[in-house]
Amino acid sequence: MNRRGLEQSITKLEIIKELSRRELIKEPVASELQKAIVGDLLSAKDISSEDVVNVLHTKESNEGMPIKAKGKYPEPLTPKSLPTPNDQENNFWYVFNDSPTVIVFVHGIFSDSRGCWLFHNSETSERVFWPDLIYEDNRFDSPSIYLAGYHTKITEGDFPIAQCAREILENIRMVDTNGTPAVLDKQNVIFVCHSTGGIVVRYLLERSEELFRDKGVGIALIASPSLGSVWANVAALAAKYYNQRLGLQLRKGGAEIEDVRGRFQDLVNQRVKRMPKLFGMEACETKMILRDRIPRWIQWVLPNRLRVVNTISAGQHFGEVKYLPDTDHFSSVKPNGLNHPSHKFIVTFMIEFRKEILMEIENTTTGHSLS
Repeated sequence: MNRRGLEQSITKLEIIKELSRRELIKEPVASELQKAIVGDLLSAKDISSEDVVNVLHTKESNEGMPIKAKGKYPEPLTPKSLPTPNDQENNFWYVFNDSPTVIVFVHGIFSDSRGCWLFHNSETSERVFWPDLIYEDNRFDSPSIYLAGYHTKITEGDFPIAQCAREILENIRMVDTNGTPAVLDKQNVIFVCHSTGGIVVRYLLERSEELFRDKGVGIALIASPSLGSVWANVAALAAKYYNQRLGLQLRKGGAEIEDVRGRFQDLVNQRVKRMPKLFGMEACETKMILRDRIPRWIQWVLPNRLRVVNTISAGQHFGEVKYLPDTDHFSSVKPNGLNHPSHKFIVTFMIEFRKEILMEIENTTTGHSLS
């Protein structure tokens, strides 16, 4: 077995272990998938059975990963967190105020509005929820905060990108059960998107552009694969077993994801006419996920290049991509403080959004021109 084959086998095993740990696939399925991969490893002349056992029994570490207790998150999520509705996994106001601006968080695949943005250090029990950092950071001028999402469990079946976008759109257009106004009642809507969430929001904006034409629209894409991801090709084992349509659509080179990319790029190119107050920035991870959980001897032969979303895929629409130092696909949206590179990225995003969009809106309403 060559180095590339070893890399791919280790990657598959770690993905399956992680999906099983999060209860996204059932244990019997995970076991069968692992057995098939281990069989291939054992058949290789230059890989010993001891090496395979080491791969399967690497020390577990939950640092930076979502935490659950019997299927539920702690309430409150952190000592500083605001209360969240017990009966809603996604699509609820976290902070609502009189600000004309709302930041809408949109999670990635196999995640939700709590776990996606929740940092947890298992050694110190420290927990940090990213919306809390934005709520506390005066540089954001106290925006409203909404946690949006869509159905994305491995067992969701035929629930493609279009339906994910529709679920979010329906929720941000409606008054909630408490009578709180809709997200789209705000003048400025800023989407902070992780991974698949960015694909869903790009689809949403392009297909519903008339709803956003007169608004300030921001889209911060973090580790979002415009070209798909080879990791989705690996995870297709589980997606095919459960007929999980969304997971299958994310494969690199897929027709659906290429269609979303092309349509949204047309919107960006024609934004002066179609969505004149659209502004975006893109960022990407710099590390392979789960690398620290792989035995050290394998780390030496395994290059740190197997990122879930590479730079080219993460940066298709808005110019130069921001690299987020010392982050992987998960930790890139789980900042542990105000100095985390991802939080700094959003601070920079807001500064640029104000320069490009808000100042233009203010000058337009007062009859002045920036020129």
